[in-house]
Amino acid sequence: MNAKIGEQERRYWIVSPNVNYDEQHYDEKTVSAWGRASVLGSAAFMGWRPSHKHIGYKFAHEIVIGHVILIARRHKFRVQVVGFGVVWDNYERRIKGVEIPAGGSFGSLWNPSPFGALMTETLPARITTRQREC
Repeated sequence: MNAKIGEQERRYWIVSPNVNYDEQHYDEKTVSAWGRASVLGSAAFMGWRPSHKHIGYKFAHEIVIGHVILIARRHKFRVQVVGFGVVWDNYERRIKGVEIPAGGSFGSLWNPSPFGALMTETLPARITTRQREC
């Protein structure tokens, strides 16, 4: 999704709180822990390193100042939102003062600001236009 801001094009990015996804070792507690780390650190994490051909590279190099990041996912046909914010600085490879989930690692992160922490309970995935306007 894109929108014009003066001469700059604002883009909107959706990033999953499921940072270390592994089908063989999937644990819902890990997703919750990464969600908490995002809220406590006001950060959007990416599991792929910036050198990863597609996803990691896009996250680190195509997101620029003025873009909006939404940390959310669809799980069991419901929407879970963690937070959102506007990018105002370069991506980082480290974060201080935030405990990373046990056994977890990440490739890069953004600290959008202001950061709106939502940590919503799951919402139905299909929301009508009227519900979105409220």
